[in-house]
Amino acid sequence: MSEDCLYLNIYVPINTKKIASNMAVMVWIHGGAFTSGSGSASVYGGEEFAKKGNVIYVTINYRLGAFGFLKTGKGKHSAIGNYGFEDQRLALKWVKENIAAFGGDPKKVTVFGQSAGACSILLHLVSGKSAHLFDQAIIQSPPIAIQAKDKKAVEKQGKSFTKHLGCNHGDMSCLRNKGPEEVVVAQEKSGTESDNFFDLFTVWGPYVDGEDITHKAIRAAQNGILSPKPLIIGTNYHEGVTYVYETVTTTLPDFLFDYAIRVWRHCLGVPDKIKEPYKKMLCKHHDSEIIYKRFKPASNKDARPEFTDLVTEFVFTCPVRNISRNYETSNNVWMYVFNQTFPIPKLFEFSKCITHACHSVELPFLFQSLSKLGIPSFPSDGDIQLGNDMLTYWTNFAKYGNPNGKGKTKWPQYRQETDTYLHFQSTGSEVITKYRNNICNFFDKIGYD
Repeated sequence: MSEDCLYLNIYVPINTKKIASNMAVMVWIHGGAFTSGSGSASVYGGEEFAKKGNVIYVTINYRLGAFGFLKTGKGKHSAIGNYGFEDQRLALKWVKENIAAFGGDPKKVTVFGQSAGACSILLHLVSGKSAHLFDQAIIQSPPIAIQAKDKKAVEKQGKSFTKHLGCNHGDMSCLRNKGPEEVVVAQEKSGTESDNFFDLFTVWGPYVDGEDITHKAIRAAQNGILSPKPLIIGTNYHEGVTYVYETVTTTLPDFLFDYAIRVWRHCLGVPDKIKEPYKKMLCKHHDSEIIYKRFKPASNKDARPEFTDLVTEFVFTCPVRNISRNYETSNNVWMYVFNQTFPIPKLFEFSKCITHACHSVELPFLFQSLSKLGIPSFPSDGDIQLGNDMLTYWTNFAKYGNPNGKGKTKWPQYRQETDTYLHFQSTGSEVITKYRNNICNFFDKIGYD
């Protein structure tokens, strides 16, 4: 483990002329909740993008966890956070300045990423320092409702981290003398002390500093300040499964699920003697009742299936739609939902993902990197076709600014009045409309803060 991680990898089609080929470039930003992952991970291998897609493919690294996102102290040499985000920008700048030497067109750069990588791209669309470094974006499964902290939250996290590392707050000399193993242990411990239980899913990451990152992405979209670029954006059908079942490892009784919703909506600790309308200012009581009724558990003994649905809709599906609705009026936007399971236990050890389209399950299809993971091939011809279709749509978008091409299902641009998505599945992808429309209308109304 080391902070010496800022390397990138470039995959170039065979016989590409190194100068003046003007090939489309795709830059991948990996996920991993801002605490794990690498651009060199086998699942992100770019051979198929170079061979089948005929694009130049780049993967990057950035500092993670406390190394990448710690903010603590106020002195001249204090940690100010967002280092991992700046690492990403530096890699994009390097690509812009150097990719022509590999045959790439610096004016045809598509940045794409998944999960934390997807959230990062949205924030690069917010930042005026990043927007000129790429031309369009593909955003896969961003947990938008939990993506960026404010200064107060990140400073509290910094104090907690410093305490768990055995240092006084602001003592940078003490912090810098600790080894990486100690840092990792401390960053794990400090991640359980947030006031927001959604932070349990993404503990570290960028924060809104007011200068470089001026807004959360959803606010930026609503205020019309996201950089206007062509966009593919979408989610998986069961995003919340791994988040919920890996965090809540035992059964979740119905009454605790109800309690969690009321905690989330600030409906606890408000004295009964406080009358309306002042109570409504402190407690979103009506919201919590509606949310509970909409996701009422089928079993009193375990509400995790319904908690999974709540996380999927509130954290992923609906805020993604909200961003698209605020973005599509002046930009080319294509939306998708991925709804294909991957029943190979060797790849997804978490059993729920054998029968659900979990977070990250689209990656082996898109990158077609199973052989590197010790798996000979996809289980069916439909799975193979799905992977080929996705790769073709993605690389068409990079090359032409439009994912469509001959022999593929026509993928219409997103329009709010029709709510059009491309529904990816191995039995044949199809255009669908009004996907989870009612629940998203409700969440749009109450907001995602």
